[in-house]
Order: sequence, then structure tokens, then C-alpha cells
Amino acid sequence: MGIKTLTIADLEEQGPRGPVWILNSVATPKLDTSAEIVMAIPGLHGRDADALVIKETWLPQDAAAMFGRERLLQSSQFRTAVASGVLTIITPEAAKEIQARPGAREEQARLDDTERHVRKAGAARTIAQSNVDMYIADEHGRPVKDDDDDDSNDLKVDMYGPDEVDNVAKLAKAGVEETDDGFKPSFIMFVDKIRNGTDMAALNAIRTRGKFSRKELRHLRDNLHKHPETVRAIKEKLVELKRKKKPLLV
Repeated sequence: MGIKTLTIADLEEQGPRGPVWILNSVATPKLDTSAEIVMAIPGLHGRDADALVIKETWLPQDAAAMFGRERLLQSSQFRTAVASGVLTIITPEAAKEIQARPGAREEQARLDDTERHVRKAGAARTIAQSNVDMYIADEHGRPVKDDDDDDSNDLKVDMYGPDEVDNVAKLAKAGVEETDDGFKPSFIMFVDKIRNGTDMAALNAIRTRGKFSRKELRHLRDNLHKHPETVRAIKEKLVELKRKKKPLLV
């Protein structure tokens, strides 16, 4: 039985108060990477917009916890993110079920640790200060249209201000080269990183990143010898993909 989802209309019907449980859905069959999402929430009494940060994780998050449901529903960026599939609204029951899954406690500890480091490093810039925008970018850093039939690994979601696009394009161009074995350098770096961590940390990182080709899944299976639970989950996913022949989403 799948995760029960909600729409913006469902939230409006429920009223202006209450939690809004969402999943960061950037990692989909159409996109190559997971990412933290930042969006503008209208300020009170005509003040500047506040920044809402949706963390890069597979755990559900209550998007209304900081600003409330009413202000959240007033945000055109939030509505656009839901409509485009970047965010998925789920029921409180579904959120509770996900939070009870193996690895959830470790993933939450990782998020808490990251937040502590961010606080020590200094306050994040607001939407107004950063002048950020959210879009799907091609390998040259240019916005592209979403294509339901495109199952390539060359799309990503990133948050860039207009002055950063040129630098992003240069980095992206350097990053699309493949290694001799046909893997992107970013994937090889990802494998090296999780190989040095714990079994559960590796599994959580794979869940968060979200999308892999069958070739990449087989590479992970064959190179994470010290991570039995992760390998088991990958093997199950490969069997499922072989049976269903559907988009590759871990």
C-alpha cells in the first residue's frame, strides 16, 4: 500500500491551521540528484519574505512548523513546488509510518548534527538577500522544460542566483564527463563517501539521493561489502526493477 498524499486543495479544505507534512521529492525519475530546497514565505504585515528551508532527506518534514499553514498556503513558490512535484504533501499517518522505518533515528540525528554545524557557521541568508531562484537546469546551467519522456541522468535541481549561473555552467560542464568505466565522477565520489561510513548511514544516503541507473545499483551492490543491510536493500530493488521495469527510484 502506497504513501497517502494530499493536494493543496485538500489542505485548504482542512482549514488554515495544522501541520503540513511534506517529502522532499527532488530525487525523482526525471532528476539526477537530491537537493535542499529554499523558498519564500510571505512576511507578516507587508514585511520582507522569510526563507523556508526544506532539508535534503527522505524523512517527512512539517513545512508549517515555523510559519504556520496559512502563511505557507499564501506562498506561490510553495504552491509551484507542489504542482511541479518538487514537494509531495502526505498525511500525518503517512509521516508517522515513514518516521518509524529502520534508519529514521540515524537520519534524524544526521540532520540535527548538520543543523548544529550551520548554526555555528552563522545565519543563512534570506530569500531577499540571496536573490535565489528554483529551476531545473541542464548541463550548461540553463533552465530547461520538464519532459515526462526524458529518463536521462543529465537533469538536476539547484538553487542559484542570476550572478552564479556562469560559474554553475562551468562546474556542470566539467562534471558531465564520464570515467573510463562509464560512471560520472559525482557518482564515484558518492560511493567513496558512503563506503567509509556506517551501514545505516549508507542506506540513508542512498534513500536521500534517490535515483540510480541499474548499472549504478549493481556497482553499489558489488562495492559495499561491509554494508550488508544496504546491499540487501539494493538487491531487493534490483529484483523489483527487473520485475516491473519501471523508473529507477530507490
